[in-house]
Amino acid sequence: MEIQDLLNELGQQTGLGSLRLNEQRVCRLVFDDRLTVDIEALADNQRFFIHAVVGQAPVEGREAAFAELLAANLFGQDTGGACLSLNRNHDEILLFKEFRADETDYLKFSSALEMFLNRLDHWKNRLLSADVGSSFTSDAAIILSNSFIRA
Repeated sequence: MEIQDLLNELGQQTGLGSLRLNEQRVCRLVFDDRLTVDIEALADNQRFFIHAVVGQAPVEGREAAFAELLAANLFGQDTGGACLSLNRNHDEILLFKEFRADETDYLKFSSALEMFLNRLDHWKNRLLSADVGSSFTSDAAIILSNSFIRA
């Protein structure tokens, strides 16, 4: 589905009206006055991303925090299929998810966006409470620790 068609449907379903990509091919949305999400399309219109800043990378306990964030990415279990990353230019932790236009319909997109917002809220709260890195065991680590096939 074309990105503009998805934005049209999202605007209609949420009551936000007409949503469009700007000149940089980005549409910024703010949910609950605190969760800012960018929807960004590549120039070829074949792929697009939703992404958001989770917060500043911690200074104290940085190694443990990065280990926990990396573990959360394992099979997307603690990120809802999105990916946590570091923007070195701004020392910010980002959450992002990629979509292929030819494989995405509105139902799939809206469901993924809702999951993305839930995970963004979760990780923002963890980062703000300085809880990231304080305990390495995440929900994903517990779930996955018993799921591997061992030879």
